[in-house]
Amino acid sequence: ITLPLAAIGGLSLKVAVDFEASMSRVQAVSGATSEQFKSLEETAKKLGRTTVFTASEVSSLMLEYAKLGFSSDQINEVTGATLGYRLRLSASG
Repeated sequence: ITLPLAAIGGLSLKVAVDFEASMSRVQAVSGATSEQFKSLEETAKKLGRTTVFTASEVSSLMLEYAKLGFSSDQINEVTGATLGYRLRLSASG
């Protein structure tokens, strides 16, 4: 039983580290202030909990919007809409 629990713990740690690394890239590329970054991080975690997408997948999408020059406020607004659109496309076809 100990080995499977250790594996689960290790996987959870990797997921958390990957998410934090991805969000750090979002902050660096977007130039978000610490307050803006906190909002982006909260949005990513919320969407990760409430959609079929993981928080890491959400942060990857946020990074792409940051690369396109979107502001942190714009990223927060468009990320949820984009995921909703993607889910509707999946459901329709």
